[in-house]
Amino acid sequence: MLSRLLGRSWAFNVSALVLVIGSIEELTRRTQLKISESATTVACVVTSISFLLAYRTLRATHEWNRRQFTVTMSSRWNSALRPHLLFLEGRYPDVVQVPDYSNDEIDMSSWSMSDAEAKAVCMSRDPESAESVTRNHLIELFNEFENLSIAYEQHVVDRRAFEDSFVPVITDINCFFHPLLTKSYG
Repeated sequence: MLSRLLGRSWAFNVSALVLVIGSIEELTRRTQLKISESATTVACVVTSISFLLAYRTLRATHEWNRRQFTVTMSSRWNSALRPHLLFLEGRYPDVVQVPDYSNDEIDMSSWSMSDAEAKAVCMSRDPESAESVTRNHLIELFNEFENLSIAYEQHVVDRRAFEDSFVPVITDINCFFHPLLTKSYG
């Protein structure tokens, strides 16, 4: 396989060299330029074409890498974040009962963590308490959300796939735990 690949590469390089030499000769014959001037002109054209091909190749590679990174993040989402989400769904069953956002009349405060619960989660000092365990799960979850947001903001991921996969869950979790994120208890 490698010898076949090298054979093709060698044949391509020889073909390109023959094409360049032929172009130099033809340009010299038609324009009455010195051979060195024709070679310089052809070299500029070949270099420009090479830059264009390199740009297109790099762009395609970049797009492929973004999509691959998005897939990697999706699988990491399942392995790293799923335990935190399952814990929160078990502790707060309402978190999965997402209200209809299209209704202008909806009172979002009825679908969120209560202020008393948020204060208990923030103020708990016993590391074994349910509130402390909840806080630890939320810290892990929001740290991952921050990493995801940075990747999105920096265009490291395929934004359309990211929006389809992650944004609904991030938005729902953020809305439900909004009192915990916006109020200061202390």
